[in-house]
Amino acid sequence: MDFEPINGKYLAYPDKNAVVLLNTDDWSQTSTLSCNEVSSSYSIVQYSPCGKYILATTEEGDFVLWQVFSETVMNISKHQKSIAICGLMWNPKGNINTQKSFMLSAVIIALESCCNITFITVHNKAFLVIL
Repeated sequence: MDFEPINGKYLAYPDKNAVVLLNTDDWSQTSTLSCNEVSSSYSIVQYSPCGKYILATTEEGDFVLWQVFSETVMNISKHQKSIAICGLMWNPKGNINTQKSFMLSAVIIALESCCNITFITVHNKAFLVIL
């Protein structure tokens, strides 16, 4: 669950295999983000620091990135062992000029000019690092 970071106007939360966005002025539902390729329940939802993107992870190791206002899926990926993602954090500085690979099995995906995503596994736990 996460508030839109610019002015807190929206709240995004996971609801089974969708992400629901609420308007915090009146708590009405403004939209539902979903991805046909993902059937597992989302467990973590977080806005990018700029508020333009939402990243959600599932209990089966999927992660989906949406452009919020167009509700467009920008990227979909899955952990090779289908293990749950247990942590997610955007870099608050928005540094996007470097990509780092923490393990040989890491999957690195560059997404437009917004961010870089590094997917890592440490001690059989999957982490998504957004640089």
